[in-house]
Amino acid sequence: MSKLFVTIGAALVAVAGQAGIKYWDNPDYRAFDVDCYVQSDLIWNYDGIRNVGAVQPHSDTALTWANLGSFGSANDIVLQRNNPAWTAVSDAELSGKTYGEWTDKGFVFKGNSRFRRDSPGKILVGTSYTIQFLVDATSAAQVNSWGYLLAVQYEQFALAVSKNNNKFYWRTKMAYNSSADYSFMDGGTFDYGTAIVDGTAKTTAFFSGTKAP
Repeated sequence: MSKLFVTIGAALVAVAGQAGIKYWDNPDYRAFDVDCYVQSDLIWNYDGIRNVGAVQPHSDTALTWANLGSFGSANDIVLQRNNPAWTAVSDAELSGKTYGEWTDKGFVFKGNSRFRRDSPGKILVGTSYTIQFLVDATSAAQVNSWGYLLAVQYEQFALAVSKNNNKFYWRTKMAYNSSADYSFMDGGTFDYGTAIVDGTAKTTAFFSGTKAP
């Protein structure tokens, strides 16, 4: 089964170290790094700290979020804004923080912005896979009725927070079904979760944490 791992803002606790040295580059204070992940079969891996490369320092000016997974740079994603149409964010726009900004732990979206493949097209993941995610999201904080944290081909592969009903949806449109299947979790505040698609059994599961209820 293929595995995908998405860290939308990695959860590290900043600890004061030597002056001028960021905690992720100081082995005396670093809690964990990308080499702590299980790497085998990872397809996508977008790390909120190692955003330009697994052995590169964090960048506050990156317009491209590097994929650390097995597909490599072919699945790098670029920052775009919708004003008046979807187009790449410029260095000046990122510096002005109009459409979002990098923090030490990840990217904070502002306005109408997204990360997307520079050359749109399908990303093949097979019919059976697991995706794990780490987010800091609430229904109340969403501006629009849907807050998409991840969307590939819209409803065919997406994680979305609903502002209206305090639910977190996992949408996956399976080849055997003409409509968009979805699972959801309740609560209004969301952090870590797992989504599983079993194409053989034609089932999906979506739950908080790593242990299936």
